[in-house]
Amino acid sequence: EVAKANKTIIDIAKAKLEEQLDDKGVTKHLKKADFDLFRDLSSVTIAVPGGRNPEEAFILLEGNFNAEKIEAAITEAAKDAGDKVKMTKIAGIKAYEVSTKDEKTMYLGVLSKKTMIACVTKKDFAAAVERSEGKKAPAFKTDVIKKLVGTVNSKQSISMVATSKILAKLAENAPQANGNQAQ
Repeated sequence: EVAKANKTIIDIAKAKLEEQLDDKGVTKHLKKADFDLFRDLSSVTIAVPGGRNPEEAFILLEGNFNAEKIEAAITEAAKDAGDKVKMTKIAGIKAYEVSTKDEKTMYLGVLSKKTMIACVTKKDFAAAVERSEGKKAPAFKTDVIKKLVGTVNSKQSISMVATSKILAKLAENAPQANGNQAQ
């Protein structure tokens, strides 16, 4: 509803995002995968397991994914990236090990036609596969988080569930105001 009521703003944001994707060379790979962010992506969930750094986030993408076309696009991207992208298997699922310029590694995988994941450890990837196959139940470290997650629903445009500890961790690197800014 928010998007429908603010079409001009959405069009501007979409154009800026597409420009950024073009600049980074991502658009050609999305086209190869027959994936349109605005048509095929319905939900993005980012979770940081308790006690870990925000850089260790787990990302769950929901939408419409064609595993074969995504694999073809990643294979093509791997040719451009050299040894920065490798195909592997984790918990019986094809996974793509992607290394960034700063030597960090992320594992990507399509779990189903509706679900794709990205995370920084093979252990997290394997646990997600087990949960998606019903072999492992979701677990929350605290009842507070479990209760908060229960309040999130698909009618919300943006939802955030966080403990004060992770919010403080995220704020550590936030820009600080200086005396030159207008009050």
